[in-house]
Amino acid sequence: MKTKKLIYDTCILTFVALLMRAVGLVFSSYLSKQLGAEGLGLLEQILSVCAFSVSLAASGIKLATVRLTVEAKAKNQSVGKTIGMCFGYALIPAAIAMTALILLSHKAALLIGHADTQKCFVLYALSLPFISVSCVLSGYFTAVRKAGIYAVVSTSEQFARMALTAFLLVRFLPYGALGACTAVVLGQCIAEAIGVVITFVLYLCRRETDSTSARPPLSRLLKIALPDSVSANLRSALVTIRQILIPKTLAQSGISDGQGMASYGVVQGMALPVINFLSCIPGAFSGLIVPEIAECIALDNKKRAERLMSRALTATIGFALCVAAVVYISAPVIGRLLYKSDDAVFYIRLLAPIIPVSYVDITTDGILKGLGLQLDSMRFNIIEAAVCLSMVLALVPRWGIWGYVAMIFTGEILNFGLSLNRLRKYAEK
Repeated sequence: MKTKKLIYDTCILTFVALLMRAVGLVFSSYLSKQLGAEGLGLLEQILSVCAFSVSLAASGIKLATVRLTVEAKAKNQSVGKTIGMCFGYALIPAAIAMTALILLSHKAALLIGHADTQKCFVLYALSLPFISVSCVLSGYFTAVRKAGIYAVVSTSEQFARMALTAFLLVRFLPYGALGACTAVVLGQCIAEAIGVVITFVLYLCRRETDSTSARPPLSRLLKIALPDSVSANLRSALVTIRQILIPKTLAQSGISDGQGMASYGVVQGMALPVINFLSCIPGAFSGLIVPEIAECIALDNKKRAERLMSRALTATIGFALCVAAVVYISAPVIGRLLYKSDDAVFYIRLLAPIIPVSYVDITTDGILKGLGLQLDSMRFNIIEAAVCLSMVLALVPRWGIWGYVAMIFTGEILNFGLSLNRLRKYAEK
């Protein structure tokens, strides 16, 4: 029954994720036409800096919520009090991240070379508490095998975000690329708040009555969340620095700042969304397999855990190879249909071979987290981020966009190799 439930939830999440990715890809095409390659590059720069604040606000809380909820149910502890503890913890890093981004908004704007983007960072900071609470709710619905409910709300939130953004773009576009970026950020903030309110109401309606008042100790939450938070924030900082430096180092290769931002926008804002389009499928399965494997470990059922891991990896490999072939063959149709850009077509086809490595790595990371090896997973992510940052500094000024592409391939292969080797060692015990 549990396997059937896992397959059922995976199918629901996959359908919803595919729908949203398809709509999101069309919306990305819309944004590229409204902002242009250079404006899209600026938006990616803003979101790259904001990504670090999101990492700080999340602080490992989703993983901690999933694992603590699973353990609470297995040990007959209070799920309600466990979630309450997670909510209380989540608001602390959220408040820190929000305050830091507001106070440092001017410096962040100067960092990306556009001082007038300060208001974008201030606006985004207001959404961080909602993002943190959303992580707790997402973790809860995943742990109790009700991820489909959360997926439906997320879908509504995404549609609201796109509708709001399109509405705001009409009013902000006369102010140029900065106005368009402001519209995107504001639309995202409002949609995030709406989504959290709806999800919290659903949580209140569907939460179970506890037969006990016992809950996991706070130390257990901190033991899961803090190491994951430190690792995630370190990696996020390295990635943010890398993304900020890419347009600057591209300019050092002999092209103008505008051309560097445009090249970055084509790869990051056009080609990579296509490459990652179907990653939502292994992503959905990876998220659902965490509580399944965690439960197997909690109940000391290693054989079932190994069966789940083997099936997950085999299915992902076959799926990823098929996706890579389809994307490579259909790149001219996809690129010209969405972006009307020969550059986008070229980079979509160039990056297609990395799809199998990237997709299988997503599943491998989920398995490691389910096994309680999230620290190993995060360590590998940090190593990858550090190597990629070094490559940006060393190769991109010399090789230009080819150095950036080499960095993408190297980072994905390195991370996958380290994760798979760790999983192999665990299986050999």
